[in-house]
Amino acid sequence: MVAAPIPAAWVYRSGQGISLQPGLRLEVELALVSIGTGGFTIAPAFELVRSRLEPGADWPDLAKKADLMSTAGLVLGSTQPLPGGDDPDCSIHLTAGDGATQTVTTPVLLDPLLRAAAWAADYAERLGSPFVAGTVVMTGARIGPVDIAAGTTIARLDGLGAVQFQAR
Repeated sequence: MVAAPIPAAWVYRSGQGISLQPGLRLEVELALVSIGTGGFTIAPAFELVRSRLEPGADWPDLAKKADLMSTAGLVLGSTQPLPGGDDPDCSIHLTAGDGATQTVTTPVLLDPLLRAAAWAADYAERLGSPFVAGTVVMTGARIGPVDIAAGTTIARLDGLGAVQFQAR
């Protein structure tokens, strides 16, 4: 497993505007959000990705190391309680700013996700930066990476809500 921090300034709430930058792409993900007691909620999210090694990129040295040198931030939807049941499937419907759509179905495998989050929390604790309420753990792409078009992009995750942003 790998872990790297994403600066708080790079975390956007669903509905915010995002500045369209060359090479910026997105991934639709599930985010686990710490409730500060060792527990988590879940939220739909976009991870914004852009290479930090591209020519002319002006990233701080430590930022070049985060998330395999590709995270440009994330857009976080509203949190929900963790789903019950036996790892239910989740349909994800993505509509891009240009109107293009795609749908995938992905399992929500809570046990491995929670084990990964526990590993990340332990790792952060060993580094002297323990998780606090609101710490976000991204769990990997369900769709993407895909190019971002100007306009409103929205992902609807059945049973888990929606996340969106306005690219301009």
